[in-house]
Amino acid sequence: MWWVLTDQETVPFATALQVNATTNVADHLFMAWEYYKPARHPIYKTVRGLLVLCGYKWVWDTPQIAEQELDGDTIDHTFNLPDLKPASTIWFYLFAPDGPYGLEIQGPLTSVTLPAAGPPPQPISPPITWNIPDRILRCGNRYTFWTNNTWYAMIPTTTAVTMWRLFDSTFVRMDQTHEPGPITGTITDADARLDSVLPLIHVAFYNKSTSPNDHLCRYVIYNVATDTWGAPETAHSEPYHPWSAQHTSIALDRNNVPHVVFPKIDLGFPIIYYANRRGATWSAAEMAIWSHYRVITCPSVWIDPFYDAFTVAAVTNLYLRWLNRRLAGGNFYATMQSLDSAVNLPHHSLMAGVDVPHIAQIAQDWTVEHWEGIPPRTHQDSLSLPESHFANMISTPKDPGEICIIFADADDQLAYLYRPPADDWQPEVQLPYPVTNDLTANYNHPNIISCLWQEAGFQDTTFYAFYAPWV
Repeated sequence: MWWVLTDQETVPFATALQVNATTNVADHLFMAWEYYKPARHPIYKTVRGLLVLCGYKWVWDTPQIAEQELDGDTIDHTFNLPDLKPASTIWFYLFAPDGPYGLEIQGPLTSVTLPAAGPPPQPISPPITWNIPDRILRCGNRYTFWTNNTWYAMIPTTTAVTMWRLFDSTFVRMDQTHEPGPITGTITDADARLDSVLPLIHVAFYNKSTSPNDHLCRYVIYNVATDTWGAPETAHSEPYHPWSAQHTSIALDRNNVPHVVFPKIDLGFPIIYYANRRGATWSAAEMAIWSHYRVITCPSVWIDPFYDAFTVAAVTNLYLRWLNRRLAGGNFYATMQSLDSAVNLPHHSLMAGVDVPHIAQIAQDWTVEHWEGIPPRTHQDSLSLPESHFANMISTPKDPGEICIIFADADDQLAYLYRPPADDWQPEVQLPYPVTNDLTANYNHPNIISCLWQEAGFQDTTFYAFYAPWV
């Protein structure tokens, strides 16, 4: 089928380019692109012995090829090019490989110049402290982001999901008019991830309603290019129950599709369910972690950045067991994987390199422990002194890669444990700042780790960013 390009939009960033296109008929398109302009070759056809010029085609010797993100033949076509050179000019055209006469069906040649890259993030010292009444932090969630050449902090409170941007050593609250809030009741938890291509922060939050209203797992996008909130969506709703709507977690796959996990009442007890937004609407909830007659809560979710394999961890209130379940290729494992006993608190973090999930948590003896890999797992216990708290695990997107676990040590000071690739854990390092409650940390940018925690005083929130130990 010979299609015609009816609309095309380019969205350039310093190191990425998104192209959104529409055609008059459905087809499956590809993009040929390079940093230099292709040659234009004429197309001739012999008609009754005469050589007739029929048009032109664009030709590179070895162009780079990208495929549209949607499967099958579609009218709408989206392409994302990551890891581009800042301030460079990208030349591209869209094409379908099987056109008439054995030629590509080529769209028009387009060029776009990317903006220059902004400055890299710098450590923040001393920490910045500001007051946020009724704020909620949960260890394991990612609340800090380096994007739009500045630091952002997503901080949920009981009455709103708030976004803060750093201006001249002061965090300023953004777009308060459109802040997502509970429809009824309160917000109990929120989690966020930064889009790998677009200037978006994806947020999942739990709206714990009052009886008899439904509990809601909600999803919303914050646009850092315009510093505005979008309209929230409901990823899942369920009838009111006093044990439900406690915690949620969100992860993005390699196409930046959001995936969420949340507790849902089944047979009178909360178990962990999963949903995604691969299409125009949220998928039906699927059971992810269950154990009948046990209260299961505090889920964390991670998606493999290369294979899109899905891992979720949660904690139960009985035997203090941590359970793990994995989704690969659209199918759950037949049986859940149980970790050993741990503190019955939401103090765990789940992250990974390529195809290897990692979990950091506080063991029953109040020391930091680390789990790695799919079965058979590697378990390393007693990595810190007793009386540690709030373990957060940070890893590089490599496998094997550096791993850094951030936690509050026995003296209630910020501390970290570092493991080089294919090596042993190095001695614990204490940083000179107190952590009085609820630490969350994020490996946000190469070589920079950022943290939020509660400072002394009423709901004061502290932000600090420091060079990662592998620098």
